[in-house]
Amino acid sequence: MRFRNKLLILMVGLALVSNGILVAITTFRSRSLMMEEIRSKVLSIASTGARLVGAQEHESITSERDIDGAAYVKLESLLRTIRDANRRDDVHVKFVYTLRPVAGKTGVYTYVVDAQERGTADKSDIGEEYEPKDPQTPAIPLDRDDLQIAEDDYGTFLSATSPIRGADGTPVALLGVDVDIEEVLASTRRLLYIGLGGMVIAGAAAAGIAVVLSRRVSRSLEDLTGAVEKVAAGDLDAQVPLAGNDEFGKLGVVFNQMVPQLRDGLKLKESLALAMEVQQALLPSRPPTVDGLEIAGHSIYCDETGGDYFDFLELSNIGKDTLAIAVGDVTGHGIAAALLMTTARALLRGHAGQEGTIAQLITHMNRHLAGDCQSGRFMTMYYLVIDAGNRHLRWVSAGHDPAIAYNPATDVFVELAGADIPMGLDGGWVYSEFDRDGWIDGQVLVIGTDGIWESRDPKGRMFGKTGLREVIRANARKPCAEIARAITDALSRYRQGRAQEDDVTLVVMKFIPRKNAVGEDAGTPEELSDGGDPESGEPGTGG
Repeated sequence: MRFRNKLLILMVGLALVSNGILVAITTFRSRSLMMEEIRSKVLSIASTGARLVGAQEHESITSERDIDGAAYVKLESLLRTIRDANRRDDVHVKFVYTLRPVAGKTGVYTYVVDAQERGTADKSDIGEEYEPKDPQTPAIPLDRDDLQIAEDDYGTFLSATSPIRGADGTPVALLGVDVDIEEVLASTRRLLYIGLGGMVIAGAAAAGIAVVLSRRVSRSLEDLTGAVEKVAAGDLDAQVPLAGNDEFGKLGVVFNQMVPQLRDGLKLKESLALAMEVQQALLPSRPPTVDGLEIAGHSIYCDETGGDYFDFLELSNIGKDTLAIAVGDVTGHGIAAALLMTTARALLRGHAGQEGTIAQLITHMNRHLAGDCQSGRFMTMYYLVIDAGNRHLRWVSAGHDPAIAYNPATDVFVELAGADIPMGLDGGWVYSEFDRDGWIDGQVLVIGTDGIWESRDPKGRMFGKTGLREVIRANARKPCAEIARAITDALSRYRQGRAQEDDVTLVVMKFIPRKNAVGEDAGTPEELSDGGDPESGEPGTGG
């Protein structure tokens, strides 16, 4: 069913129900008030009339022979005057009569004087017993005014009686006044018909208003629905022709403002997707092949673009089987962080392998980045150069967390730390170089960003470096790619569905046996060189 029809049915239904309730309440309340008013007036008529009837004259009428007597004619005329004077719209008196109690029979009365015209069928005879049709009707009291609804052979009446008292005040008879109850019911029915007529008129008016409103509402909704369908189909130029100061006009303005914003948002999303594709393409697609080394790298961004970075640079111009590994982390994430990371990558790739120490390289990069970095933005970097043939490491840490080295043979962890600030903070900073050699087969080296150990569970607790070491220890004898996957899987389980809040980047490296010219193992050094002890944590010779 269309909304227009639903609104029409609803409004007409509400109008009919509300008016019906109002008519019913009004009718029954009016009937009640009318009955109360009639009761009061009938009692007043009976009480006043009873005072006008002479008890002595009334007592002189004893049989049908007295109907032509002076007393009967006088009282008949009086009662008829009372009857005719009260046949008006508010109270329509039909019968006025007197009753005399039957001696020895409590509550039993006979008619004496009746105001009805002689010869009519409804005129009561003198001595005729008054007998209600319903035996359960209460007896009429002689000593006080009374009012009741009674049914007899002449119909159903609202009857009021009042005592006719003698000279000493003793009640000797009753004056009765009957009002036809049908007249009251007819009056209330007229009121009901008027109310029903008003209800029909109100329903028709509500239907007319509902038609107008429903057309206005349904037309506006149809326009809005059509525009939404166009947007859903890809038409981001759709507009709603709604105007005015009502809710639909305001809705049209908001919708027409929303669609261009949606279009811009989709363009931004497409741009971010392209930026993510470009940034992901800047990361190494596969690790290099270096004799004596196994390497794996992995990066997971929490947004479309991020500020984490890792790279592998083969430095064959410096020496055979020489490799540089860089792991960086720009503050924050998003487009700004991605741009700074891209700048750092270009500087590093443009100057790596040139003459000079790696400390001079990082110092040169810092000088350029300090001029490009916005206030409060910087980049940490761990830059490591590996001479796989001589098992010698050189590194610079620009404010980055230390690399973690683990020897599964002795179950010992050491950290390869630096002592410098992040790049971009101070363009005049001079960076320091550290080195170490004497590495043996099976030792694992992990360089990561703080998104690893600062990952949080639903209660806000951090994963920590202790958790990272446990994963490294449990998987150290596996290939580097499996160690990296074990770390990222452990982080995912630890978060338990909580959203990743920072980029996660790590590089895992392991020393493996080298191959000689004929393909045999070249062997493992049995003694460490003077460059330092990988298990003691001493950094070796500073550059």
